[in-house]
This record gives sequence, structure tokens and C-alpha cells, in this order.
Amino acid sequence: MSRKKHQPKRVRFFLADEIRTDDRSKPLIIGLFVDDQVLIEVSSEPTPEKPISLQSITVLASLIDCAGHFDAESSLYGPNGFVIFEGRKIEGGITTHEEGGTELRNMNLILRFSPFMIPSLGEYRLDIKLDKKTYTYTFKILSRGAVYSP
Repeated sequence: MSRKKHQPKRVRFFLADEIRTDDRSKPLIIGLFVDDQVLIEVSSEPTPEKPISLQSITVLASLIDCAGHFDAESSLYGPNGFVIFEGRKIEGGITTHEEGGTELRNMNLILRFSPFMIPSLGEYRLDIKLDKKTYTYTFKILSRGAVYSP
């Protein structure tokens, strides 16, 4: 039986303090950022020379209706295209098939960054590349004071 490869029909992203899986591979999400924004207290603006850090930040990419084995890599960019890392291979790639299966499946990919260095406030972009197709997720890291100032 030949296995066909199908890119995900849809990818949903979730941002949280931490995401783990239980014994059935169900994601357990702690500290979900429902609006794709992380608000932090800062005494001074971070810079690439003097970044600030979060203990961790985690992204869950839920790959919906896909099949096969994919070479995978990720890239993360800060505000103004600042390269945090680029083309980082996910060792062994990812596989959505069980042995002998050919039907479309869902799969969760969890990317945990610990510590998460912040070179500047603003919009961040995470790219996940499966073979040659790229899926993009954007989120913001902002000063709580700037958002909630009187």
C-alpha cells in the first residue's frame, strides 16, 4: 500500500507559557495568550545588545488533516525582521502516519523556547516549514504599561 503525502489542510497556532502532552498526546496548555499577545512589565525597552528574557514561551502548531513524513524546520524573527534563528532543522522531521495507515490525521507540533530572549518589543514571526511549504504565525510582545496606560 503506497503512502501519499498531504500537506495540512489547515494549521492552527496557540501561544502559551507552557504546553505539555498527557499520556494520550492531548495538549495541556498552561497560561494561554488568547489574543496572541504577551504583555510584560519592563523598566526600559529591550535592545538586541541588552535583551530581556522570559522564562519560557511555547507555541503549539496543530496540523489538521495531513499525511506522510515531512522534513521540517523552523525560523523565528523579531520586530523589523531581526533574525533570532533561521532554518533550524527539526531532527528526524515529522510523521503523521501510524504504521500501515494512509488516512488523513491531525498532529500537534510543540515548540518550547526556554529562555525566550526579547531583543525588542513588537511583532514576532514564527515560520514552520514542512518540506517546501511554509506556515507562518505572528504574535506580539508588548509592554503592559503601553497597552494599559491611563
